Amino acid sequence: MAEGALPAELQPGEHGVTFFGLRLDDPAAEVENAVLFLNVVLSDPGRNYPQAGHLVFSGASEHPSIFRKVLTGDQLRRGLETQLTFDTSMRAPPGEYVLVLQLFRGNRTNPHRLNVADRIGMVAFPFTVAEEN
Repeated sequence: MAEGALPAELQPGEHGVTFFGLRLDDPAAEVENAVLFLNVVLSDPGRNYPQAGHLVFSGASEHPSIFRKVLTGDQLRRGLETQLTFDTSMRAPPGEYVLVLQLFRGNRTNPHRLNVADRIGMVAFPFTVAEEN
């Protein structure tokens, strides 16, 4: 479903750029519309994977925009790419995190209105925030 990666370890205050590519694994899949979501969560199964993007990043932007917008099946079959630029917060708590990309069938851009049965695919990119030196 997706290609890309973050560095395995981020330093507090680090500026970074990474690329993500997305394409449907099955080009014959019947997908009219879908929405892609990017989340950062703590890598701690005992805590229900709490959201952590606000803890780790002090700023992030994508170009072109492909997250939380309605994408057509044709776009997904051809493939999409985006550049993600980010700043790691100076106060990012050290620890293990996961950047998660999830693709949901339909046109709902509100992550609180999604149905897990509509998930088409998911990929996870683990990374660590290092102790400040």
